[in-house]
Amino acid sequence: MNRLLRHALAASIVALAISSAASATVIIPGQTINAGAGSIRPVGGVITDNTGPLPFASGSFSGTLTSMVITGDTSNPFGGLTFTYLLTNNAGSFDELERMTVGSYITIATDVDYRSTSVGQIPTDFTRSVNGNVMGFDFQPVLGGGNGGLAPGSTARLLVVQTDATLYTSVLATIIDSGPAQVPSFAPVPGSGTAPEPATALLTIPTVALLLSRRRR
Repeated sequence: MNRLLRHALAASIVALAISSAASATVIIPGQTINAGAGSIRPVGGVITDNTGPLPFASGSFSGTLTSMVITGDTSNPFGGLTFTYLLTNNAGSFDELERMTVGSYITIATDVDYRSTSVGQIPTDFTRSVNGNVMGFDFQPVLGGGNGGLAPGSTARLLVVQTDATLYTSVLATIIDSGPAQVPSFAPVPGSGTAPEPATALLTIPTVALLLSRRRR
């Protein structure tokens, strides 16, 4: 067996194992995952940018969104930027908030979670669009099988997105209930990631195995 290919196969297996162990909430394009029990992430790091609480409003609701960018988060399995989102529904709103979306995650390796030690409404699930660009955070009503929408006068748990991105940019987040509202936020610069997404990593082992098979022949 060619030594280079043997080492490549071993490295692929180790990398996949490390990736799986480091994060159970990796989300790939087209996937929806249950929010689960949350975690204590992020851990450490430096706040690089912070929007502060920015207001948004639609016909039946209003609230604020605080977005932050963190570097040096030691719990980030990818070693890149960590993004956090703190969503609040004002007490004067008529409706619960059911969903928030943030774009600009295309080509970025992404891990999503909420901080379990923060106070507020737990999200129902996390989604990612088929092309990987849009991250979604759902607060589904109890009758729909969820934990309940984000009620007037309440705040959601801190939403955490860990990435391999090295650059970030200003985007518009969308808050959705009976109608949408938009508010400035942060997200990665597409293409600024440093690692293959999990879906790509899964293809690495079969590909290397095929090369080894051809080499033996």
